[in-house]
Amino acid sequence: MNGMYYLWKMGYHASGINDILSSCDIPKGSFYNLFESKEDFCIEALDLYCNIMHTSMEEYLHDKSFVPFERLKNFYMNQIEQSFDEGQIRGCFMCNLSLEMGSYSKKIRKELTQHLNTNLILLEKCFNEAEHKGMLNELISPLQAAELMQNNWFGALLRTKATGKVEPMNEFLIGTFELLNVE
Repeated sequence: MNGMYYLWKMGYHASGINDILSSCDIPKGSFYNLFESKEDFCIEALDLYCNIMHTSMEEYLHDKSFVPFERLKNFYMNQIEQSFDEGQIRGCFMCNLSLEMGSYSKKIRKELTQHLNTNLILLEKCFNEAEHKGMLNELISPLQAAELMQNNWFGALLRTKATGKVEPMNEFLIGTFELLNVE
């Protein structure tokens, strides 16, 4: 878990094996008994992060005490809170890694793609329910809504990190929901 947080905070290229080992308080020999490379460690860290995030996403999006758009908004508000660490914009580990390594590592890109697809499936299910309740803008399908939501979220994360300001995340919450919700 500590290694995942270290990679999340520092990034792949800025994290040396010794830095990761120090954050985890494990000897170097143990690392190479468990992982063939830093890339393999990164994939395990990504899987851990995404499993935690998917569990949280499922909890929020399946909470029937809220209508679909409230569930989505609650989930993303939680994600915004998780994006900050001691006043620093940490962002989303999956987004950060996509920007840093998506073009360079086929193994990491494959893993990212699988996790992004899982997110889309979860979002699409929630938008299907919104559509059945007459809440989804009729000009867009549940899958298109899920893709728009995911793309807008990653764009807001990128702009937040680039500007050092939270406004893009707040604009995401307002603008995306206004486009998709007919109520």
